[in-house]
Amino acid sequence: MKKNNIFKLLIAFVFALILSTNVYATEIKGDLDGDGEVTAYDAYLSLLVVQEEEDAIEVTEENIELIDIDSDKEVTEEDTQLILDYSVDIVEDQTMWVIEDETEAIDESINRFYYNQLDQYEKAIYDGIMNDLEYVESKNGAFINLGEKLNDVAQGKTDKELKDVVQNAYYALHYDQPGLFYLDRISLTSASTYKNGQIVTIYGAKTYLTADAKSDIAGIQTDKTRMETIKNNAVKAVSGKNDYDKLLYLHDFIVNNTNYVSDAQNRYNALGCLIEKKAVCEGYALAYKYLCNAAGIQCEMIVSDTHAWNAVYLNNAWYYVDTTWDDPVGYSGVTRHTYFLRGSNYMSKVDQHQLYKVGSLIYPNVSKTDYNK
Repeated sequence: MKKNNIFKLLIAFVFALILSTNVYATEIKGDLDGDGEVTAYDAYLSLLVVQEEEDAIEVTEENIELIDIDSDKEVTEEDTQLILDYSVDIVEDQTMWVIEDETEAIDESINRFYYNQLDQYEKAIYDGIMNDLEYVESKNGAFINLGEKLNDVAQGKTDKELKDVVQNAYYALHYDQPGLFYLDRISLTSASTYKNGQIVTIYGAKTYLTADAKSDIAGIQTDKTRMETIKNNAVKAVSGKNDYDKLLYLHDFIVNNTNYVSDAQNRYNALGCLIEKKAVCEGYALAYKYLCNAAGIQCEMIVSDTHAWNAVYLNNAWYYVDTTWDDPVGYSGVTRHTYFLRGSNYMSKVDQHQLYKVGSLIYPNVSKTDYNK
């Protein structure tokens, strides 16, 4: 490390004698003391970690990203140097970035439109899957036995009724949570006697393949990180824009960066659209919802028997957006907005856009007329 930089760190050490050492993770990468700013004192705390000092900040899974600035999965002097350089304006602002998921401040209803329509038994299955995601990810396609904790789901129900409950729960989950690209369809795999009721066993198996065509556990975590990076960059790009401009920007981002490929390995999920840039309509629609929700806009999945698109909420009304049909393929590469913020009167007359009922789920009540800016 250069002498002048060591001198800077010595200055930071003086700060450390004055400031509190009660450190905790915050949302800004590099801000180790949690004061909302990245300063020389944060560089000093990082150096303590590198030198394995007793009073160093504890390195946990929750705060490792705060310290590992260069994202090489190690905490080294390079990370300390980056924090220090940033604090004295040697490096530009892009070195630091927000870790905290920016969707957390958004009303949960944005991601729970279909969940809120389920009955108590369907919600129990939906919640059971969400609670067991870590298990599914670690087992690379594992059975989730909801067992006794959901025993009352099966009480007094026929096999047909049980399957309907599971189906509704799955579709609500699939349409609400496009970030769960690695989950397979869930189904009733057994209904056996358990005490006075039955066991409902459902599963989530990863049907997508990682970029190197390997279906491995590490691939899930890697692809989740890649997805979150795309999401965070998109949110940053639309920061400060009004909702109309956010919707337009994200629409153009999808259609200009995705190719319609009917046999792509991840064509039915958001990862295929956003990472591999190859998908079919379902992948386009799930990706658009994923980004719109992250940007704070309510966006829902809509399906017909052969197609999928979205409904978005703008200025107190719902409108249709079809990113797949606006893809410029075959139109000299010119971005189209033919199917952007359309009303039901227009869309119902377009081929493949007749609504298809999925279980008991109800779609948003879309405006009859197109959006008038």
